[in-house]
Amino acid sequence: MYIIFSKENKMKTAVINIKTEPKLKKEASKLASEIGLNLSQVIHISLQNFVISGTITASRPEQMSPKLERELAQVEKDAKTGKNMSPAFRNAKDMDAYLDNLK
Repeated sequence: MYIIFSKENKMKTAVINIKTEPKLKKEASKLASEIGLNLSQVIHISLQNFVISGTITASRPEQMSPKLERELAQVEKDAKTGKNMSPAFRNAKDMDAYLDNLK
């Protein structure tokens, strides 16, 4: 299930005041910013999910390892320069023939 949040959504609002630790608020704000949201939007979406599903779940996007980031950077560099790239194939037979010639 996806909930789409739009900044253009003109809805009536209610103010909710909560108490939390300053460190938690700072970390939550930072994470929200990383995915393009502010803390108010995160809380709004969380409340919508809670009302719809009756459950609470939370997760953080997985981070690439430094090794994977280096390898991806090399792949992108190779793609820009045409290095280590195969030609485009029209069918599987052409692809098989190309791969057979690499042996």
